[in-house]
Amino acid sequence: MLAEWPKVSAVSSNQKFKNKIVIITGANGFIGRNLVSSLSKSRTSNWTIRALVKNIAHEPVLKSIGAHSVYECHLPDKIDLNCFNTDKDSEISAVIHCAHSTNSKRSNYDNVTGTHKLYELTKRHSEAQFILMSSLAAHEGATSQYGKCKLLLEDKMNLSQDVIIKPGTVVGHGGLFLRIKNLMSRMPIVPVFFSKAHGLQFIAIDDLCAAVENILITKKIGQFIVAHPDPTKPIEFYRILQKYLKTKNYIIKAPGELALLATVSAERLGINLPISSDNLRGLRDARTFNSTDDLKRLGIEPQSLEEALKKSSF
Repeated sequence: MLAEWPKVSAVSSNQKFKNKIVIITGANGFIGRNLVSSLSKSRTSNWTIRALVKNIAHEPVLKSIGAHSVYECHLPDKIDLNCFNTDKDSEISAVIHCAHSTNSKRSNYDNVTGTHKLYELTKRHSEAQFILMSSLAAHEGATSQYGKCKLLLEDKMNLSQDVIIKPGTVVGHGGLFLRIKNLMSRMPIVPVFFSKAHGLQFIAIDDLCAAVENILITKKIGQFIVAHPDPTKPIEFYRILQKYLKTKNYIIKAPGELALLATVSAERLGINLPISSDNLRGLRDARTFNSTDDLKRLGIEPQSLEEALKKSSF
């Protein structure tokens, strides 16, 4: 693991460019894919979107939703440096780092070393904003591998020139919500673990995309918490979700610590369960953050959970 990231100075230029390029890593993921689509359709700016993905086979789909070009990127081992190419009329305006490996055995290597490499290349080849897509799971009390890794990456950012976005649980047709939908569609009983934990803060995917667009247009720097200011208790979340899915599950409170022990044991035996020990640690460690000022700065009036669900094709 790298103790300190090298001090890298961006290329200095006062030239104004006609073509502004935005690079998005993890472009085939839930957040990345929506950013490709949303930013390519912006009514206020005309960005050229370059999508970075592990599997170049996703190129046709990404181009169909707005990506101008697609490049292979498997951090830290491989990145197509052509993604940084520019001509006299273009510049790399921003690099939005959404990619995150969930491979527990390679987490530090893929995510920490990989982000370091991407960061260094960004600063070497451009004056671009580096935007880290982090999480509310990243805080000093985090015990999940995901939360600790994101916090470590946040600590490496230079907030005098970089951006950290900490979204709440993102509501939309994909990611965590799609997995929960699929589980609730086939499970008659839905256990709610750590039901007395802090409430969950949500953000609609289109509100998150709007926040990113505002940051790009206004060249904001610093850290932004992008989440609805009013948290929702876990059991209430499942009841609201059940309403919109129109399922008839029995929603019950279940002992979280016992489930965590059982999940850890199953993982050691190589048994795959619908929920991981890291997921459970994240639920147990959930914290509530004051997002009101950041949302105001970004011009976002966040949709409620119910409003976001109505728009998410559930």
